[in-house]
Amino acid sequence: MSTPPPRSSSRSGSAAAVTPAFRRLIADAAAVDGQRAFNDQTLLTLGTDDGPLLLEVERDGQLVGAATLRDGDAELVVAPAYRRGGIGTALVGELIDRSPEGLAVWAHGDSPGAAALARTFDFDRARTLLKLRAPIADVHRPWTRTDLVLSTFDLDRDGTDWVALNARAFASHPEQGRQTLADVTSRSGEPWFAGTDFLLARTPDGTLVGFCWLKVEDGEGEIYVLGVDPDRSGAGIGRSLLAAGLDRLRERGVSVVSLYVEADNHAAVRLYRSEGFTDETIDVHYRRSGAMPR
Repeated sequence: MSTPPPRSSSRSGSAAAVTPAFRRLIADAAAVDGQRAFNDQTLLTLGTDDGPLLLEVERDGQLVGAATLRDGDAELVVAPAYRRGGIGTALVGELIDRSPEGLAVWAHGDSPGAAALARTFDFDRARTLLKLRAPIADVHRPWTRTDLVLSTFDLDRDGTDWVALNARAFASHPEQGRQTLADVTSRSGEPWFAGTDFLLARTPDGTLVGFCWLKVEDGEGEIYVLGVDPDRSGAGIGRSLLAAGLDRLRERGVSVVSLYVEADNHAAVRLYRSEGFTDETIDVHYRRSGAMPR
């Protein structure tokens, strides 16, 4: 009979900084799962005063499980060698105890283990996030629109305009639509960030109407965020910016690009599929209301 996992410890604020042990844990899990257990926003804010609470489980003198919790939203990971030993169950149980108003948990990868935990604790599938992937054709597609001016991002000049447009473009998105100037400032300090990989479309009078933010890290390309002024939808701006973004990645020597899109964003999914993107992975946002006796 396996020994019950120890109660996890919790840390917040600067005490919850990303440690070497935490990095090893998520790297070991990613090597098996094919993707990281925590998103960029979590990793960027972990250890800050307004960042998530960090729960950790140690066994045999090493970190074998971790979860983050902020405003009722959580992510978690268990070391591959310690799975099916009750650690994930213990972490989810503690997350529920700390979230009396309800809890949502991201499962990065629609894995059987995550689905089983969801059933155990009576979670529902609330959102599905697709990761799509496509080869970048070795064809230059120059910007040909005469009604819009394409430029690259400068934080001091464009930051405030971008935050306002992003909030409008993603008004119904619970994470992306809440991005602040502090968030984009933080990302601009990341090693992968380059203003030349952040494309903006403005009208001749200077009004920002769309953007395509690219991420290149370790030779991998990503359409990080693509947004269009909702008042300009249907004008082909998104497709034009996508083409410009793919062209920029081609110039950077990137041969394959990925992106994330909500499965129920049918217009965006149609656009990406028409450009040759196909499914790579699926992330599921599981949600449950209230506390449940355990």
